[in-house]
Amino acid sequence: YWRGGTLDYSMGVRSVCSVQPKHGGSCSIDKIAETLPLYLSKPMLLLSETVGRPPMIDYASTVLYNWARVDKNGPISMSNVRCVLRLTGLIDEEWFFKTHVVIESEASHAVAAVIAASRTDD
Repeated sequence: YWRGGTLDYSMGVRSVCSVQPKHGGSCSIDKIAETLPLYLSKPMLLLSETVGRPPMIDYASTVLYNWARVDKNGPISMSNVRCVLRLTGLIDEEWFFKTHVVIESEASHAVAAVIAASRTDD
């Protein structure tokens, strides 16, 4: 869920804006320091280390921390979720990522049921 100003959001913005386009999608930490100027690569590497993720576009940046509800009181559904950042700007991309948001939301019920079942004495 998108919360502007968080480290995870910052990670998504930095990975989209400065990392991927510079070296053709490689996630090598050595390459990022060689390719980007230090004023971009050092903060990106520090942020990456802080959030515990590699300095690249990942599932967390494109899905988990990249959505907001259109109607804040409405359900998590395809028609009520939007992507905050898009790589290409294409609607197909938005639908692709939104599908994952809705799947994650629906799967949370199954995960909660499994956890509850594992805590019973039966």
